[in-house]
Amino acid sequence: MLKSLLSAGGALRWVAGFENEVDFIESSAFDWLFWNAYNEIEGTALERINVTVGKLGRDVPGLMTKLGFHVGVWDGGFKLLV
Repeated sequence: MLKSLLSAGGALRWVAGFENEVDFIESSAFDWLFWNAYNEIEGTALERINVTVGKLGRDVPGLMTKLGFHVGVWDGGFKLLV
């Protein structure tokens, strides 16, 4: 599904979401960490998402796995970052 969304064209460069059914508190905390990191970074959307995913992978890898967090990007082709 991620690939079809991103390959449809337009300005969409990345899509993120949870694979698993998630706990509201844990997913809300993760959302806060995600957007806080993303908004602190300057650059293109693809640069920002790459840095954000790397930071979260270092800071909260267990939570990323538990939630089933995934990010797909489109940069001339589909790539699953996590």
